Amino acid sequence: MNKMSVTILAALLAGNAAASTVSLPDGKACVAWKTRKTMFLVKKVEPVGVNCSVSVALIAEGASKRVRVVVPIAAFDSGDTSRDKAVLDILKSKIQPDLEFLSRPYAAAEWDSLRAGKAEAVEGTLKIGGEEFPVKAALVFKGDGAAAEVGGSLVTTFTAFRIQPPSVAGGAVAKVKDHLELHYRVPLAAVR
Repeated sequence: MNKMSVTILAALLAGNAAASTVSLPDGKACVAWKTRKTMFLVKKVEPVGVNCSVSVALIAEGASKRVRVVVPIAAFDSGDTSRDKAVLDILKSKIQPDLEFLSRPYAAAEWDSLRAGKAEAVEGTLKIGGEEFPVKAALVFKGDGAAAEVGGSLVTTFTAFRIQPPSVAGGAVAKVKDHLELHYRVPLAAVR
């Protein structure tokens, strides 16, 4: 693992415990981003962008399996059209229109452990703007049978993904902190 990978993984792991709650709709595969920003040098806000146009696939590779999650960047909705347009640029949608998470290969016993809710995290790579970054996201299982779902989050930074935190008017109007939360919820029935 190179130095950049170790730095990103350390940042992701160090922040997991500090994730706050983001409400995601029931019964749908959804992801969300959340950050912190200061408006007009004093007002603190925490914008959130939600995306439920997510596809989740299970990929068999011999005796192992991977999970592939594809997130169309244009489908993020923060309730602010100008912010959603800025997110397209921030996440380099012209280079790569979809974010893509691909888990590492999990052997049959590991996969059974994941599905049984005995694993605490899922590992893989998150591809943004044509670059791959190692990630490790917490797993929380809820329900059983047809109602079973997995969710989780990780806390990281924009700079861990080589993204400069955005600002408006040099930060006088708005300045985003180098803080990024990624949240997800996936009904297991949606994994195809």
